[in-house]
Amino acid sequence: MTQQSKTPRLDSFDWLLEILSVLLVFILFFIPIYLISDLPQEIPIHFNFLGDPDRYGKKETIWVMVVIGFFIYISITVLTFFPALFNYPVKITQENSEIQYKLASRMLRWIKFLTLAGFCYGTMKMVFINSEILTNFWMVLPAIITCLFAVIALFFFKMVKQETVNKTSSS
Repeated sequence: MTQQSKTPRLDSFDWLLEILSVLLVFILFFIPIYLISDLPQEIPIHFNFLGDPDRYGKKETIWVMVVIGFFIYISITVLTFFPALFNYPVKITQENSEIQYKLASRMLRWIKFLTLAGFCYGTMKMVFINSEILTNFWMVLPAIITCLFAVIALFFFKMVKQETVNKTSSS
C-alpha cells in the first residue's frame, strides 16, 4: 500500500468528533421514537429564516429527517476512509499526502458533526414547536450554516498554507 492511499490515523480530537457525531445520530433517532406518539397529526416540516413554521405535514414526516441524517452520517463516515478520492486545492504528492489527507478527513468530520447538529436541531424544532424550549434559539441554524462555511474556508486555507510551508522547507 502506498503512502498516498493510506487512511490517516485518528487522534483524540478526531475520536471526539466521531463520538459526538454518533451521539447526535442517537439523539436524531431517539427524538421521534420517544415522542412521536405525543405529537399532533400535523407538525411543522419547514421553517422560514426566523424559525417560524411555513409548511406543515403528517407527523410521520419527521422520519425523513432521521433517514437523511443517518444517510449523511454513513456516507461521510465511509468517505473519510478514502481520502485519495477527494479533490484538493493543492497537488497531492508523496511528501504532502499524509498531512493533506489528515486535514481533509478532519474537515469532513467537522462537516458531519455540524450537519448532524443541524438535523437534530431541525427535528427538535419540529417536535417542540409549541413549547418554549426552542423559542429563543432561532439563530442556531444560521450559526451552524455559518460554522460549516467557516470550517470549509479554514481547512482550505490550512491545506494551501501547509503546501506553501512544504515548498519553502524543501527549497
